[in-house]
Amino acid sequence: MKKDCEISNWKAIDKGALRGAFSVKLASGIIIHGVLLFEKQGRRWIAFPAKKITSESGAVSWQPHVEIPDKGIAETFRSMVLAALDAM
Repeated sequence: MKKDCEISNWKAIDKGALRGAFSVKLASGIIIHGVLLFEKQGRRWIAFPAKKITSESGAVSWQPHVEIPDKGIAETFRSMVLAALDAM
């Protein structure tokens, strides 16, 4: 049976809520590098790689390179990736 996704290139990071960075290979063969794992107050989540944007006023924001606009699909993806991380 083929896995939904595989985790590789794990790098542990202990910086605030940030716990690590990794790559995700999807069943389709698409690989997303630079995915981040965060954990705070018993809650875990992932974030896609993003580009730092600084406005003229100095305000900082982040523009993700990958987006899943459908909330249901995004939650399914997050659950799949977190399960793959737990299985490592």
